[in-house]
Formats: sequence, C-alpha cells, structure tokens
Amino acid sequence: MSREAEAPEYEEFAVKIVTRQGYRLAAGGICLAGFSTAWEHTFNALADLVIEEHTLLGIDDCLARALTALGDETLILAGASLNAGDLPEGRTGGVLGSPRETIQSADGSCDDLPDGFSLWAAPGGPGLAARGTEEQIRRFLEGTDLLGGVRRREPQLLYRKLLENGLDTGLLVLDGTGRDAHGFFMAFANGAMKYEFTE
Repeated sequence: MSREAEAPEYEEFAVKIVTRQGYRLAAGGICLAGFSTAWEHTFNALADLVIEEHTLLGIDDCLARALTALGDETLILAGASLNAGDLPEGRTGGVLGSPRETIQSADGSCDDLPDGFSLWAAPGGPGLAARGTEEQIRRFLEGTDLLGGVRRREPQLLYRKLLENGLDTGLLVLDGTGRDAHGFFMAFANGAMKYEFTE
C-alpha cells in the first residue's frame, strides 16, 4: 500500500520592484498553495506605490496600508522592505505581518497571528513572522546577529538556522537601517526559500 505525499499547505513568493518614484522595493509573502504566481503578479502592482510622507514612520505606514489593501483570505503573511534613497530621517522602511490584522508599530514583543503563526518585530528591524512559537522565534533571533544586516552570502545560512529552530514557513524582513546596511526580504515554505535585497 503506497501513501501519497501530502500536498503543501503554503507557498512562498518574493518580488523586487522599482517604484514610480525610483525606490527599490523587495516584497512578498506566504499564501495558500496554488496562489503564489497570482500573488507575484498582484505584488508587482506595488510599482505604482507613492510615498507621500517621507519619514520613517510615513514609509512604514504607506507600506503597511498598501499590503493590507492587497490582502484576501489566500494571503497569510505579507512583508516588504523599501529603500527610499537619502531622506533626512533615514532611507528605509520595513513591515511584515498578517494583512488581516490591525496595523501597529513594532514594539519588540512577540504576538500570535492566525493559522499558528507568531510575529516578532523590533523598531528599526528586524522582523520575523513564522509558523511556530514565541520560544522558537526568540531562540532563532538570539542565535543570529541580524543587527548588522544580511550580506549576499548569508541567506542560505539564515534559512538553515530557521529550519534548525523548527521555523519552516514564514517571512524575515530587515529594513536596512544602519551603516552600509541594505533592506532584505525572505519568504520560506515547503523546503524552499526566496529572497531579495533592496540595493
């Protein structure tokens, strides 16, 4: 008697876009299986995003509202990191979470999200939303130095550390705050990972 492989529950997707204002945006999410191609197409519409308030909070608020407006029941998690060039208060923004939840600023706490996901985000980043417990997320973050940003050679290492901590589905977002840092977005599910930098 043979047993068929269980179909994946979720899929990951990531896109890299240049907005009409010339800002580099890395974004994506976790969606129900079978919808990732449609979501990649939908997220490409973020090229029309216009940042009106050029402050760190203004950028984050604009990103969060845009992702929330895109969401439906097939989009489980969404996130984005934006490089807005040289602005007086900084050059980046980064958000992540469930598009079905209320928008709120990061405060360094871990919150439960629907469908068994948890979210931890610090002001200025990083942020991680993953299927797992607060303890698994904290263990990953404590064992990983993300404050200095992510370099080109590190995404596979980060992904391996996520899996070692039992975090197999989720999003990791860094807004690029810090000297020589770049925004970074990673989506991972079903043994696969996609990532983009905002440089």
